Amino acid sequence: MIEESAADWTLTDFVVRNIGQTAARDLAIEIDPPYVRAHELGEDNRFMDAVFISGRTSVLPPGGEVLTYFDSSHKLGAAMKSKSGAVQPFAASLRYRDRLGKEITESFEIDPCAGLGTIRTDVHGLHHIAMSLRAWTKSQGVNSY
Repeated sequence: MIEESAADWTLTDFVVRNIGQTAARDLAIEIDPPYVRAHELGEDNRFMDAVFISGRTSVLPPGGEVLTYFDSSHKLGAAMKSKSGAVQPFAASLRYRDRLGKEITESFEIDPCAGLGTIRTDVHGLHHIAMSLRAWTKSQGVNSY
């Protein structure tokens, strides 16, 4: 699933969460076509290179989750304007075994552009307090904490 990042509402994370009562075993994820972020973070940090996406997760306990940065709505919107229709929805499949060893496959479509054009009010929290405190301490000549 795609969720708003805790760091900033304009960033999204790709999250796999076990909402069941038992562990999911041998979890494998397939994404077709392979997704390329509008804002990749460098050669060694591509979305498809995340170990839980490119490989297998042996056990995901109840309530457990794995996540990685998905994309930036600002960069995604700019990419859509410069390359019309360049970002398309993709299919994701989760395959895992339940506690009895039965293999289960769940498939869904993810549209990276579904949230484009939305706006919301900013709610300032602990992250913003820390940023303000850091800026103030730097203005006071404090360079280490």
